[in-house]
Amino acid sequence: MSNTYSLVCFDCREGLPLGKGACPDGGKGEPHWTFTGFLSEAASEGRVVGEALFELMVHFLLLHRTHELRLIPDSSFEEVPFDQVMFMESSSQVLARAIDPAPGEGAEQQVARALAMRLSSPKGGGL
Repeated sequence: MSNTYSLVCFDCREGLPLGKGACPDGGKGEPHWTFTGFLSEAASEGRVVGEALFELMVHFLLLHRTHELRLIPDSSFEEVPFDQVMFMESSSQVLARAIDPAPGEGAEQQVARALAMRLSSPKGGGL
Protein backbone atom coordinates (compact mmCIF):
# COMPACT_ATOMS: atom_id res chain seq x y z
CA MET A 1 0.00 0.00 0.00
CA SER A 2 1.40 3.41 -0.93
CA ASN A 3 1.69 6.44 1.27
CA THR A 4 -0.18 9.70 0.91
CA TYR A 5 2.23 12.65 0.96
CA SER A 6 1.92 16.24 2.10
CA LEU A 7 4.28 19.17 1.71
CA VAL A 8 4.29 20.85 5.14
CA CYS A 9 5.66 24.23 6.22
CA PHE A 10 6.71 23.84 9.84
CA ASP A 11 7.04 27.62 10.34
CA CYS A 12 3.48 28.50 9.24
CA ARG A 13 1.90 25.12 10.08
CA GLU A 14 0.39 24.91 6.59
CA GLY A 15 0.23 21.80 4.46
CA LEU A 16 -0.33 21.04 0.80
CA PRO A 17 -1.74 17.54 0.22
CA LEU A 18 -0.10 15.91 -2.81
CA GLY A 19 -1.83 12.54 -2.91
CA LYS A 20 -0.28 9.10 -3.12
CA GLY A 21 2.98 8.22 -4.74
CA ALA A 22 2.10 6.26 -7.88
CA CYS A 23 3.58 4.96 -11.11
CA PRO A 24 0.86 5.72 -13.71
CA ASP A 25 2.31 3.40 -16.38
CA GLY A 26 1.79 0.44 -14.07
CA GLY A 27 5.50 -0.23 -13.75
CA LYS A 28 6.03 -0.98 -17.46
CA GLY A 29 9.22 0.35 -18.98
CA GLU A 30 11.10 3.19 -17.31
CA PRO A 31 9.38 3.92 -13.98
CA HIS A 32 8.07 7.43 -13.58
CA TRP A 33 6.81 8.05 -10.06
CA THR A 34 4.54 10.98 -9.42
CA PHE A 35 1.78 12.15 -7.06
CA THR A 36 -1.86 11.31 -7.71
CA GLY A 37 -2.92 14.82 -6.62
CA PHE A 38 -5.56 15.78 -4.13
CA LEU A 39 -9.30 16.17 -4.33
CA SER A 40 -10.04 19.88 -4.01
CA GLU A 41 -12.91 20.93 -1.78
CA ALA A 42 -13.92 23.48 -4.45
CA ALA A 43 -16.46 21.64 -6.61
CA SER A 44 -15.27 23.33 -9.81
CA GLU A 45 -11.64 22.18 -9.33
CA GLY A 46 -12.06 18.44 -8.86
CA ARG A 47 -8.83 16.49 -8.51
CA VAL A 48 -5.70 18.65 -8.88
CA VAL A 49 -3.12 16.60 -10.84
CA GLY A 50 -0.36 16.84 -13.43
CA GLU A 51 0.73 20.31 -14.52
CA ALA A 52 -1.83 22.01 -12.25
CA LEU A 53 -0.40 20.18 -9.23
CA PHE A 54 3.15 21.02 -10.34
CA GLU A 55 2.33 24.76 -10.61
CA LEU A 56 0.59 24.59 -7.23
CA MET A 57 3.72 23.05 -5.70
CA VAL A 58 5.89 25.80 -7.23
CA HIS A 59 3.60 28.48 -5.79
CA PHE A 60 3.56 26.82 -2.34
CA LEU A 61 7.36 26.51 -2.39
CA LEU A 62 7.74 30.20 -3.27
CA LEU A 63 5.25 31.25 -0.58
CA HIS A 64 7.32 29.40 2.01
CA ARG A 65 10.78 29.72 0.44
CA THR A 66 12.55 30.87 3.62
CA HIS A 67 10.73 28.37 5.88
CA GLU A 68 11.34 24.82 7.04
CA LEU A 69 9.53 22.57 4.55
CA ARG A 70 9.18 18.80 4.71
CA LEU A 71 7.68 16.18 2.44
CA ILE A 72 5.85 13.94 4.91
CA PRO A 73 4.26 10.54 4.20
CA ASP A 74 1.12 9.64 6.13
CA SER A 75 3.11 6.86 7.79
CA SER A 76 4.90 9.61 9.76
CA PHE A 77 1.71 11.33 10.95
CA GLU A 78 2.24 10.04 14.50
CA GLU A 79 5.59 11.83 14.70
CA VAL A 80 4.30 15.17 13.39
CA PRO A 81 1.74 17.38 15.17
CA PHE A 82 -0.73 17.31 12.24
CA ASP A 83 -3.58 18.47 14.45
CA GLN A 84 -1.77 21.83 14.39
CA VAL A 85 -1.39 21.95 10.58
CA MET A 86 -3.90 23.75 8.37
CA PHE A 87 -4.11 21.80 5.11
CA MET A 88 -4.98 23.68 1.94
CA GLU A 89 -8.44 22.69 0.75
CA SER A 90 -8.30 23.97 -2.83
CA SER A 91 -5.78 25.13 -5.39
CA SER A 92 -7.47 28.54 -5.56
CA GLN A 93 -6.83 28.95 -1.82
CA VAL A 94 -3.08 28.62 -2.47
CA LEU A 95 -2.86 30.48 -5.79
CA ALA A 96 -4.84 33.47 -4.49
CA ARG A 97 -2.07 34.25 -2.02
CA ALA A 98 0.46 36.80 -3.24
CA ILE A 99 4.10 35.84 -2.94
CA ASP A 100 5.73 38.53 -0.83
CA PRO A 101 8.32 39.60 -1.68
CA ALA A 102 7.75 38.62 -5.28
CA PRO A 103 10.45 36.30 -6.64
CA GLY A 104 12.74 37.54 -9.35
CA GLU A 105 12.54 36.02 -12.79
CA GLY A 106 15.88 34.32 -12.25
CA ALA A 107 17.25 32.02 -9.62
CA GLU A 108 14.38 31.81 -7.10
CA GLN A 109 11.84 30.86 -9.75
CA GLN A 110 14.20 28.31 -11.30
CA VAL A 111 15.08 26.76 -7.94
CA ALA A 112 11.39 26.45 -6.97
CA ARG A 113 10.57 24.81 -10.31
CA ALA A 114 13.53 22.42 -10.03
CA LEU A 115 12.58 21.47 -6.48
CA ALA A 116 8.93 20.92 -7.47
CA MET A 117 10.14 18.72 -10.33
CA ARG A 118 12.28 16.72 -7.91
CA LEU A 119 9.44 16.43 -5.40
CA SER A 120 6.97 15.34 -8.07
CA SER A 121 8.94 12.12 -8.37
CA PRO A 122 8.87 10.88 -4.75
CA LYS A 123 10.41 7.44 -5.33
CA GLY A 124 12.26 7.78 -8.60
CA GLY A 125 13.74 11.14 -7.63
CA GLY A 126 15.77 9.74 -4.81
CA LEU A 127 14.07 11.54 -1.94
